[in-house]
Amino acid sequence: MAKILEYYVYILASNRNGTLYAGMTGNLGKRVEMHKERNGSKLTGDYEVNKLVYFEVCKNKQAASKREKQLKHWNRRWKIRLIEKNNPTWEDLYAKVENNGSPTAIPTMLESRTSKANDAHNAGSSAENQSSRLRGSTLRFEVNAEVNV
Repeated sequence: MAKILEYYVYILASNRNGTLYAGMTGNLGKRVEMHKERNGSKLTGDYEVNKLVYFEVCKNKQAASKREKQLKHWNRRWKIRLIEKNNPTWEDLYAKVENNGSPTAIPTMLESRTSKANDAHNAGSSAENQSSRLRGSTLRFEVNAEVNV
């Protein structure tokens, strides 16, 4: 069995500003296809959450798992800003994923977003930990998204 060299963290949506789902996988194309066939998870099947609107590459399974958990704990507004920063039209990116599960040419999303996303990840975690002290303040993330908490 071949070792998976890259892992992906992704966000699916039912439509623009609709239901969101965050997940991770070693084969992005196959996993999104499962969601489109309503076999990905109960939530995605029940609510037709099958548009790939955001993803990022992680260096290993542990990093992907950590990032997935972090995104799942982000509030909805932060996720929407992350999506709109990278995919303002909420285009379904599934067409840009090859049959082997690897992304083909994804404009700007993967070209430097991974390091910025990791910076946003760190900022998001600290924002959650300090939220009680920062009510009413504006936080600036490395991905240039402002979040009011």
